[in-house]
Amino acid sequence: MNARNPDTGADRLYYAAREPLASPLLVTTTFVGHLVGWAVGLGMFAWLSIYVVPRYERTIADYQLDLPHATKLLLLTAAGVRDGGVFLLLAPLAVAHSLGAALFLRRAGRGRRATYRLVLTFVLGALVLFVVLGLFLPMVALINSLSGARGSGR
Repeated sequence: MNARNPDTGADRLYYAAREPLASPLLVTTTFVGHLVGWAVGLGMFAWLSIYVVPRYERTIADYQLDLPHATKLLLLTAAGVRDGGVFLLLAPLAVAHSLGAALFLRRAGRGRRATYRLVLTFVLGALVLFVVLGLFLPMVALINSLSGARGSGR
């Protein structure tokens, strides 16, 4: 009698390697690794919000630029980080995500762990792209306004 594959539900082949059982070390490593990742990410965003964004806001105020929605959201979030309110929201989220990932990944097979890492990479990449575009797009408008470019209708 063949055992069922938990990922696909199909019968496992008799020569297929069995999934290793999750060890407590895997759960602990996953939990601590996710907490460290959250701490590094929040630290980087705090540094950006405290040192970079205030100078950026002064530049925007000097030239009275019309801001895209992504930049407005980024500036509001950075102001929340400087006030400390965002960390009150994100600290419990970081602990909950780390604990959830540790408990989910302890039973997951190789395929689910790889899928989780792929989704996490895409989410973090989208977040970084959002921050970069939020800071970059107004600078393009500023350069265009200083150079006198007003679009294609000259």
